[in-house]
Parts: sequence; C-alpha cells; structure tokens
Amino acid sequence: MRTISPPPFLVSIDVNGDQALVQVAGDIDLATAPSLTEALTQLTRHGIRRFTLGLADVGFVDSSGIRCIVRLLLEHPDVHVGLAEARPQVQRAFSLSGLDDHLTYL
Repeated sequence: MRTISPPPFLVSIDVNGDQALVQVAGDIDLATAPSLTEALTQLTRHGIRRFTLGLADVGFVDSSGIRCIVRLLLEHPDVHVGLAEARPQVQRAFSLSGLDDHLTYL
C-alpha cells in the first residue's frame, strides 16, 4: 500500500520597513495554521503593520487558516492584510467567511 503525504508547509518572509511579504506554500489547516499564526505574531511584535500573503502555492485553507487571519485583524486593528495570487477556492473560503471587507485581493 502506498502512503500519500501532504505537500510540505513552508512560510518565507521578506520584510521591507513596516511591510512584510509572507509567501505560503502548502495547505493552511489545523496542522499548519499555528506556524503561520506564530510567524504573523512575531512580525507584529517587530512593528509590521502591512502584510501581503502570497498564496499562489496554497491549494486549501480551512477554518483554522481563516481564524489565523481573523485573530491578526482583531488583535491588531491597525494591520492591513492583502492576499496575493490566491487560487479561486482559497479566495472563496475567505469570502464565505465574511472577510472581503477586511482584506485586499491582489
């Protein structure tokens, strides 16, 4: 029997002043959302207030991934979040969660 493993989850960060480009690869789900949450939390502690999440390599996001972004927005009302290159199914998950008024799609 062959075991199929999920794709690896990777977060890479490029900071420029108070802005960060956070490239995410892999599914954002219960297993991986804590890593993304921790990365975003650390960035806000260092004064980052503008985030662009590069989601071209994300095929799926569940409620844990949505909660990660909601938490960021609730804890830091001065933060701006943009989603770049989100696949239709990922963008739809955020839209269905009612976040369209709080996010910018790039």
